[in-house]
Amino acid sequence: MNLAKLTLACFNRARADTGTGGLLASGGLLYVDGTEAGDRLQFFFGDIDNPTTFGGFPIVVGDVSASEEGQWSGFDMDSITVQLQFHIFDLRRSGLANCSTIIDRLRGNWDSTAPSTAPTYGFNRHKLDLAAAGSTWGIASFIPTGHESAHVRDHWHFIETYTAHMSK
Repeated sequence: MNLAKLTLACFNRARADTGTGGLLASGGLLYVDGTEAGDRLQFFFGDIDNPTTFGGFPIVVGDVSASEEGQWSGFDMDSITVQLQFHIFDLRRSGLANCSTIIDRLRGNWDSTAPSTAPTYGFNRHKLDLAAAGSTWGIASFIPTGHESAHVRDHWHFIETYTAHMSK
């Protein structure tokens, strides 16, 4: 499994939220200038434990990790568990509306009354297109598995975690 290709697929999915109300639509909460470097969605950005180093708020920092392949490998297949985390930051004086909107958009619009449908944005029940990122691995749909907070004096900090299984 190539973590760089998985990270690219996750980043591309998050950046694709450009439709009406999207986080990266013109005027959206994370839109700055429409460039990858300028917008406030990053998959690495300085010292994540020190939000005062960020250039603007709100900001979302993504991170991807995986368990060792050998733990879940079979005789004829490799498999791995992956976690995608989003750290959502905003200034406390801004209130919670921005953080709430970002969390909802990252979660997406999957409809539990039509469980076989895929969301048009977000990660809940989304199956990444790994082939577009150059990977030969398959992946199951992401499911939300964690909701945490790590607020500091002047900043809100929410952590949303999604988990999926990959195989080859």
